[in-house]
Amino acid sequence: MESLRIREKNIIYTRLREINTFISRNKNSMNNTTFAQDKFFIQKLVEKNENFLIEIDTLNHRLLCLEKGLLDKELMDTLANNAENMENSKKKSELKINIKKEQNLKDKVIIDTFYKNNRNDNYNSERNMQKETDKFFKFSNSISDNIKRNLSDMPSNKGYIWKGIWCFGDKQPERNKPLIMFEKLRDGIMKIHEIDSTSRKIYEKKGKDKKILIHSESKVALK
Repeated sequence: MESLRIREKNIIYTRLREINTFISRNKNSMNNTTFAQDKFFIQKLVEKNENFLIEIDTLNHRLLCLEKGLLDKELMDTLANNAENMENSKKKSELKINIKKEQNLKDKVIIDTFYKNNRNDNYNSERNMQKETDKFFKFSNSISDNIKRNLSDMPSNKGYIWKGIWCFGDKQPERNKPLIMFEKLRDGIMKIHEIDSTSRKIYEKKGKDKKILIHSESKVALK
């Protein structure tokens, strides 16, 4: 359990650093004489910073809950759902696309690692916790600038899956809309995860082709 708390704490700290960077950049832009006369542009930056400050308060509150163990069930549920989602996606991919064997192997390694590190609280050593933390930062630092730019303009119910890390948009979530996550695979294939209160669906799309449903689970199946 402690390894999950450390991982979540690192995610929060990483996001806080990003937000502070965004706020600083926005303030610099507002002080730039080139944009100073553009009231609409300035107002947008002000609104963004106000939203960032709200998010900072939310994240700080989440840190307090994390320290008190109030997020333990959420973390375990998220881990289980992510692992289950990845396992099911791997199996479907093997049936649909044979050329993705290498990617499926990587998915299996990630899944096995998650299960191994969380079967028993006593099983996790300090070395394993540090290894998982280092892996998380390594993957986080490899997120492309293009993805980061896209996330800054996306609602928080949309985002990308990058090497097992779920990256959500910076803006307020769209009401009554499902969670949609995009995962880029090899050979120009995009995997699209759609999750709402009743079901989880996974699509695959190549280039400009129509997306194809490859997996669907009802709410009953997710319990």
